[in-house]
Amino acid sequence: MKPLFALILLASAAWAQSTDAVVSGNVLDPSGASVPTAIITALNLNTGVKTVVTSNASGVYLFAALPPGQYRFSALAPRRKNSSGST
Repeated sequence: MKPLFALILLASAAWAQSTDAVVSGNVLDPSGASVPTAIITALNLNTGVKTVVTSNASGVYLFAALPPGQYRFSALAPRRKNSSGST
């Protein structure tokens, strides 16, 4: 019984460590007003993998776990012009 307990502790310690990034922000229009329901895309330039989230009613978005890499972020708001930028 004790070896199984030790294995569970080691596994949980390994899960606690992560190299993923958390990226969050607020989508604003040119006047500074929050933009709800904007679609934000993170494109990993190394792998081509796209991750998409939607901003909440306050314009806040969250990418909870992006793997390491170089990304291009873009935002598209309903009935608004597309904008994008690189980091």
